[in-house]
Amino acid sequence: MCTFIATTLPQRVDLVKAEALYKKHHLGFRPFTNGIVSAQLPEGEILVTTTIGHCDCGTPLGSASQGVERKTADSSAEIAQLRRKGWSLTKIERLFEERQRTLEKSERELATRVEHSTPQVTLWVDFITETLESRTAARIGLYLHFYSHWVDSDPVRFEAFHKVRISQLTPEYLLTLRDDHLYEFVP
Repeated sequence: MCTFIATTLPQRVDLVKAEALYKKHHLGFRPFTNGIVSAQLPEGEILVTTTIGHCDCGTPLGSASQGVERKTADSSAEIAQLRRKGWSLTKIERLFEERQRTLEKSERELATRVEHSTPQVTLWVDFITETLESRTAARIGLYLHFYSHWVDSDPVRFEAFHKVRISQLTPEYLLTLRDDHLYEFVP
């Protein structure tokens, strides 16, 4: 269906103050419930979708994690395996050169994405920073999910939880967010 960005807030947050901060940073503020998500969070955690329009498809958040995965296999073992399959050293060399060109292209594309996405992602950095520094919330969670159903009924299962200090928060960091990972930002 669509990608949505959602945030999580502690139970004892002033919702009026929080909503004003979301709106100040041009984000939607629509609290919702999802039993599957809530079961993975501290009791009473508030879920808020930040979508203003129809969805968040095309968001730059997480866009850098959607590129080519780096291969970390041992190249000597791979060379031996390819040689057993009858590959010549020239053919193997071409394979590794092509992989290197693909990696370099991916890195150039990432640099371009960072350059063009920075203004929009900086808005998120500013929002998270102000939320924490103003003490509107003691922490704020953020996650991306490609929903097959509605936000209140899709079975979102977090693959990982990340606690991120505000000192680590940069536009580049937000570009590397992964779907179905919950990032909890703290002072």
